[in-house]
Amino acid sequence: MYPPRVAHSLFTIGFLLLAPVWADVPNDANEQEEAVESPRNNAPLPLVIPSPQSRLEAAVVAYQISNYQAAISILSDLAVNEDTPTEVRQEARIYLGEIRFVQDDEIGAQRFFEQVLSEDPNYRIDRFKHPPDVCSHFDYVRAYMADVATVIEPTPPAVFKPMPIQGYLPMGIYQFQHNQTRQGTILLVGQATTVLTSMVLFGILWADHEYPAGDDIRHNELVALQRIQWTSTAAYYGFRAFGIAKSQRHWRLNMAFQNQDGVASTGLNASGSF
Repeated sequence: MYPPRVAHSLFTIGFLLLAPVWADVPNDANEQEEAVESPRNNAPLPLVIPSPQSRLEAAVVAYQISNYQAAISILSDLAVNEDTPTEVRQEARIYLGEIRFVQDDEIGAQRFFEQVLSEDPNYRIDRFKHPPDVCSHFDYVRAYMADVATVIEPTPPAVFKPMPIQGYLPMGIYQFQHNQTRQGTILLVGQATTVLTSMVLFGILWADHEYPAGDDIRHNELVALQRIQWTSTAAYYGFRAFGIAKSQRHWRLNMAFQNQDGVASTGLNASGSF
């Protein structure tokens, strides 16, 4: 036995659909004969198409009696039909979300509520038609969509400038210019020592690199000096490469800080360990 409100809705919908048929049915034999003789009664019956609001009410009745399949079929058509009035289309989406929520499909309900709010961010759910838990879930979707829609000032694109020429110079010049005294001192002493050693040994070997045939002692001395000169040269260029790498790292770090803070500054304040 259906509740009075549900039974009344079913009766109303059935009456709307069958009324045109009942109106054209003859009541007695005379009317039946007239119907046969009259060309008007031979014409096809007019097709009565329910309004979107009537279809929505029928879907709600089907939902209330747990006929979810019929309700979803009608509501889905109302929700996607562009000819459906906006108010009816939005309400159909709300009921689709409610059915999903009742079926423990919160994600599905969330998607329908998102469609409603995407079309009208200020839409208000009727709390007299829908259960409190459904209204609460709708409010939750509204809250997080409002957070997502919050306008965030775009971050300006990162601007990276190439390292200045000082970063490629020897003797720790870049480090001294940017208050990295310890690193600059190590690079200065290391590069100066190695380059002077290499130049002095190169001059000695250039001026006196001959030895008598069979003088193995002199030959071994020259070979040892040559190896020291080569090692000093390699060490010098090693210090140069190390200094350039440290300069590049320091420069990139400072540029990153400038881009993060949004400050167009020419001064570099970051420091690092050697």
